[in-house]
Amino acid sequence: MPLNAGYEPSQGLGILSGFEERNPPMVAYVVFTREKMRNRDEYERYREKARPAAAGHPLKPLALYGKHEVLEGPAIEGAVILEFPNIEAAKTYYDSPAYQDAVRHRFLGADYRVFIVEGV
Repeated sequence: MPLNAGYEPSQGLGILSGFEERNPPMVAYVVFTREKMRNRDEYERYREKARPAAAGHPLKPLALYGKHEVLEGPAIEGAVILEFPNIEAAKTYYDSPAYQDAVRHRFLGADYRVFIVEGV
C-alpha cells in the first residue's frame, strides 16, 4: 500500500493539526535544486549576475550547495534555500529585472527545479 494511501491534501498531515489556524505562515523559502550542469560558462555568468541581483531584497541564505543526501526521488547536484519574510518578497526578488537578467544564463547553463514554499 502506498505511503500516502487515503491521504487527502485538504486534511493536512495531522502532524501540526490546527497549527495553521493559530499561527498563519509568515516566512517563505525559495528552493533551488540543480539537477544537471550543461554549460559551465553560462552558469558562471548566472552566478556573476545573481549575486548583485540580491541587493536590496530581504533574503537570507540558509543553504548554499552544502553536503546533501537525496532521500527520495532523482539525484540532484546541489541545492540552495533562501528565506524571505513572505511569499510576496520572494516573488518580487525572483521577478526583479536584475534577477531575470541573471536567470536567463542559468536556463542555458543548467537544469533546475525552483519553487517557493511558505513556512510556519
